[in-house]
Amino acid sequence: MAFRLITALAAAAFAVTATAAAQDVAPSSLRADPFSALVGKRKPAAERARSIGAVERFVVATDDRVFLFQSDEREGRLKFLCSDNDPHIDCAIDATSPAEEIHLLEATRVSRGDVAWRNAEGQTLVRVAAYGGVTVYWPGEARGQAASKSFGEDPPLVLDPAGIETARLRAQRATAMISAKVGAPIVFEIAAPKALAFAAESARSADALSDETRTAPVMAASESAAAPVRTAPVAGRASMAARADANEAVLADAIVRAAKGIDAVADDPTGARVIATRLDRVIFRIERPPGLLFQRKSLIVGYDPGLGVAGRPSSARIARFLEESL
Repeated sequence: MAFRLITALAAAAFAVTATAAAQDVAPSSLRADPFSALVGKRKPAAERARSIGAVERFVVATDDRVFLFQSDEREGRLKFLCSDNDPHIDCAIDATSPAEEIHLLEATRVSRGDVAWRNAEGQTLVRVAAYGGVTVYWPGEARGQAASKSFGEDPPLVLDPAGIETARLRAQRATAMISAKVGAPIVFEIAAPKALAFAAESARSADALSDETRTAPVMAASESAAAPVRTAPVAGRASMAARADANEAVLADAIVRAAKGIDAVADDPTGARVIATRLDRVIFRIERPPGLLFQRKSLIVGYDPGLGVAGRPSSARIARFLEESL
């Protein structure tokens, strides 16, 4: 009897110990940010959980280029910062307002316990080794570069406020840059919003939708890459000018993403020739959900003003769509 009692007590103690160990491991393995957990000094699980969502700054070892990373459990946002005189299209398209792309990523455990952060097209942009080493795959470069954690107080990775004038200027600039690159006129055009009935179907803010339908910016079709922008008369322009609308921020970002995607395809001589012959217009209009459509010789870029960064197709998605459609 005494022997059986001792055995039972020992088994119970072992079960309690195992349960406690599992509880100690679970928060770090399931909820902790896998990027932060593998970079720098490992922090207690509770502290790491509280820090999820903080923006981290990293520097490429070979040339001091900088990128920012922000994550929330298994989803991340990444921004490659422009350097001085950076020739990339999202750095050169707007001299007054930042236009770097915010990449939406998901984390995947890969070989050797590493964490790969990939976009929706399956491209790995950042890889973190189990021992803490970081490799970044800068857009347009085939090989990865080592990077190290730096310091800085950076704001969350969300779209910067932008008004309709910013969207118009970016559309004009994109028209000129892409037309020059492919050797044929390709006009970036902002379509008028759809009717009130369409806006009323959305579950988003009634006030935002009302503003959206009162604003009817239109870029006129033109055969000239430097054609001026004409705007349809609208009511309530003074009140709209007092604040930056989320509609216009997503639109302004969508224009740069489209230009960047087309530019990537046109880097190849064959791609540039195909674009020049099969594409003459890029039209931006509100669509829910956002998406891409090719009609005749027009690329339709649908964007959703209420979704922020997720409300427009990424440059990688646009490039792949063109490669598969043209």
